[in-house]
Amino acid sequence: MKVLLADDNPFILEHFTKMIDWQKYGFETVLSAVDGKKAWLEFDRHHPELVITDIQMPKMTGIELAQKIVDTSPETIIFFLTSYEEFSYVKSALDLNVYGYLLKHETKKEKLIEILEKVKLEIKRRKLNSKYTADASFRAFLHELEEEPISSLAEYEISLPDRYDLLMLEQNHIYSVIAESFALTQEVVSEKKMIKLCSTIMPNLTAIAPLAKYQFLLLTKSTGSVTESAYQIKQSLFQQLHIPFSILVIADNVPILSCAEQFRKWKNALQQTFFYPKSSVIYAEYLNRSRTPRSHFDLPPLSPLMEEKRFDEISRLIDQHYISCIESRDYRRFEELTRAFVSVMLRYDRKIVDVQTGASFCPCDSATADNWYDATSIYQWLKYKFAELARILSATSISQYSALVQNAISYVNHSYADCNLGIDMIADHLRISSNRLNTLFKKETGETLGKLIIKVRMEKAKELLNANQYKVSDICRMTGFNSLSYFSKVFRETYGLTPLEYRRKVEANLSFHP
Repeated sequence: MKVLLADDNPFILEHFTKMIDWQKYGFETVLSAVDGKKAWLEFDRHHPELVITDIQMPKMTGIELAQKIVDTSPETIIFFLTSYEEFSYVKSALDLNVYGYLLKHETKKEKLIEILEKVKLEIKRRKLNSKYTADASFRAFLHELEEEPISSLAEYEISLPDRYDLLMLEQNHIYSVIAESFALTQEVVSEKKMIKLCSTIMPNLTAIAPLAKYQFLLLTKSTGSVTESAYQIKQSLFQQLHIPFSILVIADNVPILSCAEQFRKWKNALQQTFFYPKSSVIYAEYLNRSRTPRSHFDLPPLSPLMEEKRFDEISRLIDQHYISCIESRDYRRFEELTRAFVSVMLRYDRKIVDVQTGASFCPCDSATADNWYDATSIYQWLKYKFAELARILSATSISQYSALVQNAISYVNHSYADCNLGIDMIADHLRISSNRLNTLFKKETGETLGKLIIKVRMEKAKELLNANQYKVSDICRMTGFNSLSYFSKVFRETYGLTPLEYRRKVEANLSFHP
């Protein structure tokens, strides 16, 4: 349980904060505020079960604060801090159904402890009897599931007497290892928005509560067809949010205590949903908490294999380890493997260029982003990216050339957006004459630096068009062109379409890979 203390006198606030060990008496979080407005913000953010507030405060009085709390959360216990001089205000405060009052300078430790013991019982009673009974009970129920035996939870059947379906809703999200490695962010649907939407689209909704990041537990009165209900929920959420969800059916048409038993049974296996395709509806009974791999493999150091270009061996390692992980649904091992393989790819991120195509190696690109959500897709993405990396590092790669030519290629790859980029600029950077650089470059690669600059810019333009985040005029500038007409001409000569025509193809989801 949480408690909020509000008083504009910092000494009074500190006195009550430190008077007792709040956690010892069942209040895990102690919040504080020095004025009524801040107190309301803290209440709205944390929803404490107990509020102890001064009556006279700046920005919002304690009486105004109590009125807002009573209107939105009538089960909250409110006490007023008062002095004899303010006692005339207490009557109007008690008219708000405030639980009681404390005299600032006369409340002793023993008295406060006695009050807290009564308050704990009253909080539970109010939760079970408020107009938000089911939701409050469900949240309390989930909290006590962590420690209490099933038999001790029987009192919740009073407020949750029906038969229920218990579902876990999981917002499709980029796998955490990939999000961290590439510094990717993703919007998380807020608890308030989920409550509002689910209350609107689900007439049988009993309660909803957050379980973890991207995950919500949903309790609904059973209608007899949990599969149909799950798909309707999934479809409605996508229509409202344009965000796909997966749904795990934990319990089906059972009393609340059976929901508790099923939740406890499968809680430690919930991460296994990652080993099923995204946007699925699956049943908890499909999860297996004790599966073991057919065989165990120790992953050897990858750096020597890359340096020696033993790409076939790396490909076999990816197959062996990932297939073993997916078969055993070993989430921790999958994390270890992915961190190891992604760290290798990051060493080459935008640092090498395939001279034949003008494309730099980029493991994090929009074309493969859809593969970052479930285990099998990530396994396939890694195989594809390591095959691409092997191809670039093989016969036609930058590593085949002299240090001077390698530096020229890297400079083009990093400076393509500069409209002044040309042979003279590259030669000045490398401290060599333009003629000498161009001769060496053509001798080793078979083409001119000018052609490489065009290839790199066109490859980047295509990537930006695929992302569909920028105007064509912006992409023109971002890829080093001063003239939109010249940019369009070069793009058409390279890919057979103007940038606008190419974008329309992409938007129409046609299979087009120039």
